[in-house]
Amino acid sequence: MLSSKIELTSRTLLFIAIAVLLAMPGVAAELKRSELANGMEVLLKESHGGPMVASIVTVGAGARYEDADSYGASHFLEHMCFNGTATRTREDINEGIKAFGGYINAFTRREYTCYILLIPTEYLREGLEIQADMLFGSLLDEKEFAKEKLVVLEEMNKDYDSGSYRGNLHRNASIL
Repeated sequence: MLSSKIELTSRTLLFIAIAVLLAMPGVAAELKRSELANGMEVLLKESHGGPMVASIVTVGAGARYEDADSYGASHFLEHMCFNGTATRTREDINEGIKAFGGYINAFTRREYTCYILLIPTEYLREGLEIQADMLFGSLLDEKEFAKEKLVVLEEMNKDYDSGSYRGNLHRNASIL
């Protein structure tokens, strides 16, 4: 059964945080790699061509790592991350980023799930605090399960209709 709180560790997932200052078209920037003490790999591509920062957190979680019984779990958890934390409501997350002139979203693919933050440079700290709280402090409120299940199944049905790899597997998934 899913726990009431998401627990993310470097041992259980591939976690890559990319902070990218938006580059001007045609300008190549050097990619800098470093590893934090907890094993997290950080890639940084810097450019001073724009006033925005993108943080793309990539988690090694997707359909490839799920079987018929757990199929859809990564996508479901992606949706649940946006439903609030102990310190922020769903509205605090979404509207908080918008209030800073930013954008927040996520998507799940076969081998990974990406959590995207785009925020003006002057609000980077605030944006990253919200993103980190969402990723490490999300509450899995059972009251939200039914609603998110319907949304995820609808998205998976669209994939099924288009012949996507995700859609072809979900028909027998027992987790959803």
